[in-house]
Amino acid sequence: MKNKLRILIFYLIIGLFYSNLCVAQKETNIWYFGNNVGIDFNYNPPKALNNSKMYFEEGGSVISDASGRLLLYSNGQLVYNKNHELLKNGGGLLGDLSSTNNVVIVPMPDVDSIYYLFTVGAASQTGKGLRYNIINTKSENGLGEVIEKNNLLETQAFEKITAVRHCNNKDIWIVIRKWNSDEYHAFLLKSTGLITTPIISHTNYFVGGSADNSIGSLKFSSNGKKLISVHSYNNNTLELIDFDNRTGVLSNQILFRAVPLGTPNNYTGVYATEFSPNNQLLYVTDNSSTDGENKLYQFNITSHNTATIEASKIVIASPDPNFSGGLQLANDGKIYVALGGESYLSVIENPDLLGTACNFIQKKFFVGQVNVAPIRFGLPNFLQSYFNPTSNPFTYSVAPRNCTNKSVSFTLNKTFNLDSVKWDFGDGNTSTQINPTHTYIDSGYYTVKLMAYYKACGQNTTDIFTSNVYVAKNNKLFGNDIGACLFKDKEITPLLNIYGATYLWNTNETTKSIKVNSFGKYWVDMTINECTLYDTILLYSIPPPKVTLGADTPVCIQKPIMLNAGNLVNAQYNWSTGDTTSRIFVNKPGVYFVKVTTDCEASDTVNVFTGDCGFFIPNAFTPNGNSVNDKFGVATTFGAKDFHFVIYDRWGNAIFKTNDNTQKWDGTFKGKAMPMGSYLWRITYTTLKGISKIEQGTVMLIR
Repeated sequence: MKNKLRILIFYLIIGLFYSNLCVAQKETNIWYFGNNVGIDFNYNPPKALNNSKMYFEEGGSVISDASGRLLLYSNGQLVYNKNHELLKNGGGLLGDLSSTNNVVIVPMPDVDSIYYLFTVGAASQTGKGLRYNIINTKSENGLGEVIEKNNLLETQAFEKITAVRHCNNKDIWIVIRKWNSDEYHAFLLKSTGLITTPIISHTNYFVGGSADNSIGSLKFSSNGKKLISVHSYNNNTLELIDFDNRTGVLSNQILFRAVPLGTPNNYTGVYATEFSPNNQLLYVTDNSSTDGENKLYQFNITSHNTATIEASKIVIASPDPNFSGGLQLANDGKIYVALGGESYLSVIENPDLLGTACNFIQKKFFVGQVNVAPIRFGLPNFLQSYFNPTSNPFTYSVAPRNCTNKSVSFTLNKTFNLDSVKWDFGDGNTSTQINPTHTYIDSGYYTVKLMAYYKACGQNTTDIFTSNVYVAKNNKLFGNDIGACLFKDKEITPLLNIYGATYLWNTNETTKSIKVNSFGKYWVDMTINECTLYDTILLYSIPPPKVTLGADTPVCIQKPIMLNAGNLVNAQYNWSTGDTTSRIFVNKPGVYFVKVTTDCEASDTVNVFTGDCGFFIPNAFTPNGNSVNDKFGVATTFGAKDFHFVIYDRWGNAIFKTNDNTQKWDGTFKGKAMPMGSYLWRITYTTLKGISKIEQGTVMLIR
């Protein structure tokens, strides 16, 4: 019952999340910025991330896949993959850490594994300009590789770069402000590649002089109709321009200021800007001096008139003494504000509302410890169209379900300008319903294709989007329960291996496998795209192995005995003799020990003593001092009582006597060597069983 309740709650949470984000583009759901911090918008509310391996002073860019899973992030000099590792050839990019907008990552239209990474240098770093890099995320077994690097497009470009979609909702415009000119350059990225000849627009507003004048952000409205350019320091001016996202031409430029012309400005002045989600309001950060005169302004830009816009200015906040840095719209509809040196992001909660109704909250979102000061001066730079659902390509979501449920519900991300759709469910069946539900007959992995027909740029257009749907035969993720006397770093891994699956264990671990050291029940939720499988495995206790070598036992050298430690499955045997088999043969007395290792260890010891053995005595010996057969006597291990050993010469004289069965005659008598010849010997003894015996014979002494 508890498991069913847990699963119900899980699907309820997923369902609520799904309903809130079904029209959002999850490519912007992961942010990294500042001093190794970030945000994950795949959660509601979002959660802070501390797994970044990269430092961002100002600009940066991050991109995730359509499911919100991290793909790439860059500070303009390095690019890391989803595992927070440097891509192959991913170092030495020619952006600069001290650049307002130094990098933007965008997908190549209609190519699911190719991404373009554009960089611009900083104001103080001449010669770097605008460059592009091409990344294949499927190279290196899915870890990614920079396959083209630092290709130069424009030498006179610093601090400013932004991107938005073409009106066909496929191609992408990348726009920069050329330095020492009045020009904007718009480059078009198509499914066939980058057009390196730009569309050039003149505004009759020359920006040059001190390199610091190039500082300030450049940003599109999410609907792609407006471009705002921030000119800091000596200019301290905002440039608002209409953009034709069909042709790439900028026109109808106006200039306005946060403070009147001639007002003393001892620092950057205006620095960063962001449009409200409805594209009617503009937010601007300003740092007019180094002593804490920092402001967050709101402007109403609907009039596109300088005087009217300036008259609409409202001071939303004066967040002293922090540097008022980057502004960025998020998928939750809020604008996040970077105040340099803080451990919190500030947030504009309702950015579509005029004046203080926009509800600016300073220090709203905690990202790190105060003494670390993780917030720097920038936030990620994205393809701004991701924040306008109507301008994004048609895609679909699949309602959360158990993977064994063969009935799958599909939902379009939008219906704006839609003419019709065609679905191919990957099993030979199709549908023209807007949001169909399809029931699969068999289990398997199906590639589902959506073809959405609509008008864009006044032309008939088709979006094709594919993704995978998994239908499982059952919930079986584990084999049989496992018994052992103990578990030490026991690895548990689901039997099902599907690329891109995610895991949640009852230990709160999210890796594919876990290692455990205790008995108990372990479960995992395995999520594959939109569906989840759940299974449990029990690790139970069994008694340790029993090993017995039996009672102490006698042995005779000529009759070896077997010591048997049993025949346990998957056991290792280590004997005191060095043997590693389950049984050994011995013919010498001594103390023998064996250690048996399975999951546990067991051992036993046996004392092997000399038994009631017969003996062996040779019939000749050669006492010549060569240590080979130099002495005559009992030659084997011999256990007996009342032992008497006598040797006689040919006249019956006793020339050697002993009661020690290990003592032998050396061929002398009273220190003199006896002559070569035959000698009589006689042994009397009582066996260990109490039987009296007499043995006799002759031995040949050979010299």
